[in-house]
Amino acid sequence: MKHRHGHAPHDSQRYRFRRRRTFTAADKIRILTEIDRAGPGGSGAILRREGLYSSALTDWRRQRDAGAYEALKAVKRGPKRTPANPMAAELAGCCARTGG
Repeated sequence: MKHRHGHAPHDSQRYRFRRRRTFTAADKIRILTEIDRAGPGGSGAILRREGLYSSALTDWRRQRDAGAYEALKAVKRGPKRTPANPMAAELAGCCARTGG
């Protein structure tokens, strides 16, 4: 069966999305230390083994050099949850009592 544009329909089994990898701060420090020890030319094998691009190392080094160990921790992606308003429950109770 083909669509009107001549393409076969998508096979849902073929198009599964991979989850984005996350590295702990300890993993990032370990990888950076290993690459710093490897010297010139030795980092390529480590990048391939870990499945990383050199741009990730650049970001991690910048964070490490700024002393931002906390910044090396994974950031939760997606919409941010709004904090609960402590006054909302009080206001709702007040309006219910007064009828307005």
